[in-house]
Amino acid sequence: MSRIPNFLVILLFSIVSTSASLSAQPAASTNVPATQLGDRAVEAIRGLRLGATVRVMTARVSSEGKLSEIRGDSIWLSSTGSRIGLSIHHVDSAWTRERQTTFGGTVGAVAGGVLLGGYLGMLVSALCDRPNCSARDAIGPAMLGGLVGAVGGTLIGSGAGFLVKRWKRQVP
Repeated sequence: MSRIPNFLVILLFSIVSTSASLSAQPAASTNVPATQLGDRAVEAIRGLRLGATVRVMTARVSSEGKLSEIRGDSIWLSSTGSRIGLSIHHVDSAWTRERQTTFGGTVGAVAGGVLLGGYLGMLVSALCDRPNCSARDAIGPAMLGGLVGAVGGTLIGSGAGFLVKRWKRQVP
């Protein structure tokens, strides 16, 4: 019986460490020359939300700041009191900074459901004092524990994901 809790601890550690290492990695730079951007990319840039934290890369410069204005074929970023204007057609890639609420909720739901469901299933199985105990006796409590753990894990994971921000590629 001691193998199952160790397995669950290893599984939880693997999930948490993998998600942490993925969110800590810098985004891969696969910039496409601006001449290849096309209409969809220009529309994606024009569709960015004003006030969003944006990182824009061109052939010569990388700029980061709050998107303050989109006027004609130019975007304007505000950063530490200065404004930077860039032509949309010279943009190689654009990134926005976004919260990880959904990802955190998903990881929390899986981890909470597996841990609490597994724990309650093992607890019922271990505490059964009848002579004809079987694994079927633990299914109901394990399912209920999995459901409660998933809901609780979703809430905790979403809260943690709300605090974490990550760059998300918007263009190309």
